[in-house]
Amino acid sequence: MTASRLLVVDDEPGYRDYLARYLTREGHEVQVAASGREAIDTGARFRPRVLIADWMLKDQLHGIHVSETLRVVRPDMQTIVITAFPSDDLRVEVARALVYRFITKPFELADLSVAVREAARVLPPRSRQASIAVIEVGPDGEVLYANPRARALFRETDAGDEPERFSGLFPAGHAPDLDNAAERWVVASPRTSRASTWHVRAQAGEGQASRFVVLRVQGEPEFAHTQVIEMLLRVEDPRQARWPFPGRVLVVDSHDLVRRSAVMNLLYAGAGCYAAETHADAIRLFEHDHGIEFVILDYDMPCGEAAALVPILRTIRPRVTIVGISAQDRSEAFRRMQVDYFLRKPWRVERLIHMVTGRIAECVGCGLPLPLRKALPGEISSQWACCACGSRYSAVLEGDCPVDVLANVRAVRE
Repeated sequence: MTASRLLVVDDEPGYRDYLARYLTREGHEVQVAASGREAIDTGARFRPRVLIADWMLKDQLHGIHVSETLRVVRPDMQTIVITAFPSDDLRVEVARALVYRFITKPFELADLSVAVREAARVLPPRSRQASIAVIEVGPDGEVLYANPRARALFRETDAGDEPERFSGLFPAGHAPDLDNAAERWVVASPRTSRASTWHVRAQAGEGQASRFVVLRVQGEPEFAHTQVIEMLLRVEDPRQARWPFPGRVLVVDSHDLVRRSAVMNLLYAGAGCYAAETHADAIRLFEHDHGIEFVILDYDMPCGEAAALVPILRTIRPRVTIVGISAQDRSEAFRRMQVDYFLRKPWRVERLIHMVTGRIAECVGCGLPLPLRKALPGEISSQWACCACGSRYSAVLEGDCPVDVLANVRAVRE
């Protein structure tokens, strides 16, 4: 049997260590990770040939997130996803992400061993992420690793495809400052006889033995692969609404396109997210995963009335937050069911976040952005007025909003 380099990712320590011990006895070189974030940080440097990852992890990154990110660094990596909840939605996602196989819990260790051997023998299809140039730079600027796309860019420079130092890719004194690149994309021109411009983004260097750097040739789409790059470098797009809660979300909607779109947007916002096409699937997921704290429930489902599902969910977990959705105004119907919130389709993640957090994002009078939210229990509201139209609010000021947004309200003293 040919040994392979494997990364095992599971948030249940006993299960994770059990798999790792077995695969080590099989002769493989194995490392483990307890979360999606740890898996990306570890795997980007370990660069496994096969990733074995649980589908849903306890942080906001799931197994397919990890797979897509690590395949940027090592494009020939194969992925085996483990799940207790096989579904049509997961099959679609697995196929889209070019995952080699998913295995349903419980399974025999011998079956996993066969899947690992088979995965290591074949190359995965070329993914879109293969076009991202990634290098690992050491603390003294040495180039520790470059993926195939990065080496292709290097060959176009005077430094050749195996430069010893990152600075050697650029004219003397003109290498980009990686600390600045950790804050924003910076522009740099490599050392080459042909005019060329790169855009450079880097991982923060503080506390890191090495950092990853992404190179983009000028003219490539600015926001191509944004999510994958953000996950690899541990950066966030400030323009993207971020899911502010640790609890996961269950989207219950029978319409395939709507359900998958909702899940995709919630995942991009940083929420751990399941999807259920039927009430029966929703109950099964909800009973198993105690980390589900939010349910987005469509009113108009052919499998049964929402009113029948809500009390079942409340019995399983009384403090779950339920958000009702519908293309029609069903707010009164959901209120009678004691559903917490109502959103009308089509809905946006930003609107969901603002509603659940009590964020008053826009003035009801003129639409001006506001730095206000409803008071939490124990907080005292103050009186505020919109500087543009004078609309009044009893709310709490969110002091961490941008200065230009803070300037849109003024305190009112009666």
